[in-house]
Amino acid sequence: MVVQYLANILEQHPDTTKDCSAFSASIQNESAELQAYMRAACQYNVMGIHFDTSPLSDFMPNQIVSRAEFGTVLSRILRGDTYNDSEVYYRQHLQALKEHGILTQIDQPLERKELRKRAWLMLMRSTQS
Repeated sequence: MVVQYLANILEQHPDTTKDCSAFSASIQNESAELQAYMRAACQYNVMGIHFDTSPLSDFMPNQIVSRAEFGTVLSRILRGDTYNDSEVYYRQHLQALKEHGILTQIDQPLERKELRKRAWLMLMRSTQS
């Protein structure tokens, strides 16, 4: 969903020269199509950034995504590493999204689980803000 948003809505292009091989072991059992999307997410610099040191560095396509995780990825899409905070990886990202009207609730971000419909709503709001 995020890769399609970047390519088709924001009309961005991935950095195909970026070395995303560090996470290859975590995606090797996935379909070729899913591997391509995962590699693109790394090349767009929104996932796989600090492999082995960041909660968002490994791909877990069959896991539920928290508000903290999705919000951080969306914030990185919109503002790069502007809001990266090594103390609490999601705090500044979520605050910025709330200030721009993209998120309305940022309390309990690790407990809140994102649904596709809410993710699409945030993506739509981000194109309007």
